[in-house]
Amino acid sequence: MAKQTLDRLFSFEPYRPLTGPKCDEPLDVDLATLPTCSGDECARALERCGMLRFEQGSGVVWMECGATFVAVPACDAVPIETLVDILAKSGLSPKAFLGQLRAE
Repeated sequence: MAKQTLDRLFSFEPYRPLTGPKCDEPLDVDLATLPTCSGDECARALERCGMLRFEQGSGVVWMECGATFVAVPACDAVPIETLVDILAKSGLSPKAFLGQLRAE
């Protein structure tokens, strides 16, 4: 039997949603189309998209779906750049997120 390296024995592919962009690919989003929303509104919309509130504290709401964890800042207005990053990490399309955000 040949020796195997630890990298080979313990290699794994991180969880990636079946749909949506990979986490390391930038979203092609027109920033003008994303609305300003609070951290709580953002977390509620993510919940309606299937994510769960994992933990809340220290000004951050941690959302979880499978092995994907997303930090949503608990603030009055989530910066657009942060919102784009949240969508990229969660694998949600801006269209799906906006649909759930407007469903409130």
